[in-house]
Amino acid sequence: MRAFNPIHCLIALCAFATVAQASSKFLQADLLEGWHAYDTEEYVTAEELFRYMNGGAELYLEYRYAGLCVREYEDENGNSLTVEIYSYATPQDAYGIYSIDTTGAPVDLGQGGRKTRLTIRFWKDRYYIRIFLWESKDELIPIPERAARIVDQKIDMVGELPHWLNSLIANGLSPSFIRGEIAIRQVAGSWQPEDLPTSRKGGGAWIPEGPKIPAPALVLNYAIKDKSARTFQRIWTLITGDAQNYVVSGQRGLVNMPDGSVQGLETVGPNLVWVPEAPNDADCEETLNMIRKILQGERRGEK
Repeated sequence: MRAFNPIHCLIALCAFATVAQASSKFLQADLLEGWHAYDTEEYVTAEELFRYMNGGAELYLEYRYAGLCVREYEDENGNSLTVEIYSYATPQDAYGIYSIDTTGAPVDLGQGGRKTRLTIRFWKDRYYIRIFLWESKDELIPIPERAARIVDQKIDMVGELPHWLNSLIANGLSPSFIRGEIAIRQVAGSWQPEDLPTSRKGGGAWIPEGPKIPAPALVLNYAIKDKSARTFQRIWTLITGDAQNYVVSGQRGLVNMPDGSVQGLETVGPNLVWVPEAPNDADCEETLNMIRKILQGERRGEK
């Protein structure tokens, strides 16, 4: 028989309180004029979330999940609208689950939002909100955004992200915040790390290639500087096994792989930057240089 653990009990009670707050404060029955609420459900435990999603909840649980509140709305014609409010332990977890899905057009909502024809999503403070229609009718298309703006106004707190993550966002790198392998495998496409050394405390960020950097990169954040250095050695041993040649200079290493691509590693304080696949040395170096400057608090064009 398992012993009673008051800490686990306290965590469960806090999670329930967070979800209950989302239900009572953000999802009133009269949220939208002409629509009435007919069902509300709360999902606090992992088992409850799996039941609601009919499987597929692993990604949501990889972050520090605190609960989900779902409320269904219906208009006089029987059209349905679903509002989901996911509660997380920290703002970076709410941002993280939001950042994994990059579909849709950006919309000025909360601390970041995206929308498609039927769905609108945004994050704010410790909440990730998803609102969607069940039918594609032209007259209903504005409804999700209308509901989202009402919910946005009701969330009166703004979440603060860790400095390293906020710096990447502020410099236009569009990072996806991750806490484990499920998230990184989803955003990184064909790159399949065998044993991703993520830190549940610090997390990491996958940065796609784009106008700012010519190659994708992974930033792993650790609570202490020594951990990033130890992880450097661990990954370096892994990637140099089949290398054609490699070079190490200071806290940076570049590896030429058998397929012609280049991998790069660099420690920047408590952060480890890993470029898993660049087309050449120059692009790998440029990517590492840009991310290093940002993590060190610099900006392009500043001295």
